Amino acid sequence: MSSLNLRSPNATLGGVAHLARLIDKIRAFNRGELPADYQPKLGVAFDGFVCEFLGLDYSAFRAAMTALNFDDEEALVWIKSNIAWPS
Repeated sequence: MSSLNLRSPNATLGGVAHLARLIDKIRAFNRGELPADYQPKLGVAFDGFVCEFLGLDYSAFRAAMTALNFDDEEALVWIKSNIAWPS
């Protein structure tokens, strides 16, 4: 699994733990590199908890990540423009 280069769930992006890993999993899926056992869990489990915490529509975010191939900062800008960022 180390060849996936997924960041740790403890890694933060915008001060939010697991968000960087969620983005890494979307990127790996889009490249066809995400193992089959990870795929049913995309957007659910801890990914889902993070999205729920942020008020982020996972499907819309994943579609934007897929269409626009955001880097981390662009993804964070997209998220912040589509939710009420928590304080």
